Amino acid sequence: MVVCTGSIAYDYILNFKGRFKDHILPDKTHILNLSFLVDNLHKRRGGVAGNYAYNLSLLGYPAAVLATAASASPASTTGRRPKRSDSGPNTSCAAASPMR
Repeated sequence: MVVCTGSIAYDYILNFKGRFKDHILPDKTHILNLSFLVDNLHKRRGGVAGNYAYNLSLLGYPAAVLATAASASPASTTGRRPKRSDSGPNTSCAAASPMR
């Protein structure tokens, strides 16, 4: 089993249908300040440890996560475990730690 350490967090995926190069002026990159209107936003469970473990398990390698998480994270102290597909990492040992 591979033990993945790192963060547990939410990943925010933004879809932008344009091309970044159409909005960046090559001679002004030293003062780059841009805003983009995105078509949609997806909030997904992730973080470094979560993403590594999930993808390793999809490749057929048993994986587990060793990480701490804040109360607003996918593995929060509410007792909920990150939900992954059946082929996802083993969360049977997930435990909540009391907040200080």
